[in-house]
Amino acid sequence: MRTHFHFKIPEVILCNSDEKTQVLVIEWIEQSQPTKKFWEIFGHQLAEMHSETRGSFGLNHNNYIGTIPQCSAEMSNWKNFLVECRLQPLIMLARDSGVISDTELRLLEGSFNCIETGYPQEPPSLVHGDLWSGNYLVHSTGVPVLIDPAVYYGHRFMDLAMMHLFGGFHSRLFDAYAETYAFNSGWRKDLKHAKLVPLLVHLVLFGRGYWSELESIIKRFV
Repeated sequence: MRTHFHFKIPEVILCNSDEKTQVLVIEWIEQSQPTKKFWEIFGHQLAEMHSETRGSFGLNHNNYIGTIPQCSAEMSNWKNFLVECRLQPLIMLARDSGVISDTELRLLEGSFNCIETGYPQEPPSLVHGDLWSGNYLVHSTGVPVLIDPAVYYGHRFMDLAMMHLFGGFHSRLFDAYAETYAFNSGWRKDLKHAKLVPLLVHLVLFGRGYWSELESIIKRFV
């Protein structure tokens, strides 16, 4: 097992909660602007993190993505984990809150049949789980800092898809990433299915505005 990646992670100073309030105090990060070298470091470190593997998908405890509880049951099969712990719970939350109809629910569930062909067969990777441009900082020393993780062992496409979905990452990052952990040809096209989870999260949290993009992706598979 490889353990020599070195992402800077802020130290947690205080974490507490009661019935009305939640408090998280973390280390102050003195920030700077990203340089070309920053993106190279980011790409190599992300590839190293994704190279950290183990025998099962999931995690030994549940956590959150945003304010949504996230099941992380440990499973040996990626399709089972993705459906049971990510897609199906989010789809049911969307339906129960009235954001999607029963017909749209069935359309979403139809995409499950494409999971086995939509992801290259790879061992479980350590993923950030919520890697959009708001969840990294540029340290004053020029290195990347990761914050607000929804961490688990999953397919590395889950991080890469979210990064491409919302933007904010320089192309040099992905070039550097590929120098450490190579991609198959056409990998950007293969990210389509992995975008469903972050889009469903946004659909649940922020409403119907994300449905059209979800629908356009689903119709490529169903």
